[in-house]
Amino acid sequence: MDERILKAVRKRAYGYVSREVTEEYGVDETGEKLVRRRVKTTDVPPDLAALKMLVELSPPERSLSYDEIVKEKERLMREWLSEGEKDNGNST
Repeated sequence: MDERILKAVRKRAYGYVSREVTEEYGVDETGEKLVRRRVKTTDVPPDLAALKMLVELSPPERSLSYDEIVKEKERLMREWLSEGEKDNGNST
């Protein structure tokens, strides 16, 4: 799917703030002159239909098996311990 479409659906699903500027000009002997400037801010709430579409379009979460979780835990523990040893070696 096109990234621009996905970005628009995401924006609509989460909600956003819209800012609209209206300027009125008048003409006098010196030329055009700004008479009035109005800024309107609108809060667009999240859209549940867009959120549902976003959930349906997102890839399914991959669940890990028990063995994969254990292996990942061991890998992270080794990494954490090696960083701890590096930190202890540099401080003395």
